[in-house]
Amino acid sequence: MSDRPRPDTAPGPAAAMRIVHLSDLHFTARPGRLTAAFDKRLLGRLNYLLRRRGTLHEEWFDLAVPRIAALTPDCLVCSGDVTCVGSPAEFARARARLETLMQAVPVPLLYVPGNHDAYVADRDCRAALADTFRFLNGRRCRLEQMPFALRLGNVSFLMLNECTPTGPFSSAGQISPAAAEALTGWLSAPRPPAERRVLIGHYPTRGPDAAPLPRRRRLGSAGLIIEALAQGRLDLSLCGHLHSPYRLDGPGPGMEVCAGALTAAGSLSVVDIAGDGRLSQRFLDLRPA
Repeated sequence: MSDRPRPDTAPGPAAAMRIVHLSDLHFTARPGRLTAAFDKRLLGRLNYLLRRRGTLHEEWFDLAVPRIAALTPDCLVCSGDVTCVGSPAEFARARARLETLMQAVPVPLLYVPGNHDAYVADRDCRAALADTFRFLNGRRCRLEQMPFALRLGNVSFLMLNECTPTGPFSSAGQISPAAAEALTGWLSAPRPPAERRVLIGHYPTRGPDAAPLPRRRRLGSAGLIIEALAQGRLDLSLCGHLHSPYRLDGPGPGMEVCAGALTAAGSLSVVDIAGDGRLSQRFLDLRPA
């Protein structure tokens, strides 16, 4: 288990695929509509102003872009929470900021929503999420098509939407029955020996000490993922939600990587998958010295 970003180190075996994984960017913008004062966004905005404003550093994203480009990845993964309260103004800002990364690193970007992106059931907020989801994913899929499976080289990905609007003091997620059925079918399909299976979701299955998360922050039905990792049917689970980066190895051959919050911890994760299927992972620390 590794719970802190490490300096750049030499990668492992020659990579057939390099995945750069970032999460929890939490771009913010001033509320643009009066309705934001009458739902969970009011509490979220107050939380940002009173607690989070001094801990989030959007400029670290700007520092990350050339570092990511220099890594020459084959794929980018963003495991959610590109906004603070899921407002249309925040999605517009997140989309513009991430577009700079997409232009600098023209490879597939795979984005799944976080709980802050699915913050409220407001119609305009949901439409902004759907539009941003489609844009960031290169228009290859729509939000309502989740779970969405795709293959890049010898890597099979499943993108899972675990987030729906919750009550004022909950940030929990859930794998819906339909998503659980799709996940089980994907994991049960035959695969060649060198193929690797990578799940992209927002929530970790466990905390950095491998213990369950508090009920108000945990993922319901996380046992499906834990069991698949332990049995070797799932090789890698990429997630965010918690702002400190860490990796869980075992029990079993599978690995779970929480990238942490790029704008809070200054971290991102790099995964190399070799031609023979071997995985190596490292964290990069992007904080200024």
